[in-house]
Amino acid sequence: MAKKFTSYTVTTGLQNLERKLMQKTRLKQTQIHENAILDINFENFKILPALLVTSRKSPDYITRDAIEHVYLTGEMEQIITHAAERNGCSQSTVFFQALMDYVTGELARLNHEN
Repeated sequence: MAKKFTSYTVTTGLQNLERKLMQKTRLKQTQIHENAILDINFENFKILPALLVTSRKSPDYITRDAIEHVYLTGEMEQIITHAAERNGCSQSTVFFQALMDYVTGELARLNHEN
């Protein structure tokens, strides 16, 4: 199955958490990206209001200072597109939220198990 290569912006802090999850689980980055996107549940998926701030002059604006390179299957691309349309935001914002939800959820689960 052919995958589309794209990139999304996130924060360095989220990338650090992602690396921590990779070390603890030995998952590859592509697996984490796929899990994060496929885990989007449209009934419960919410974008944090701070991620919707687009004015860089706003004190609530979150600077996305890191780039995530992502390989998307057709299914993953459809999920991100649909979530962006439902939430009135960019696909990058959907990816940021999905990755944050997945990584923090998995790290919390792992910490609870130990």
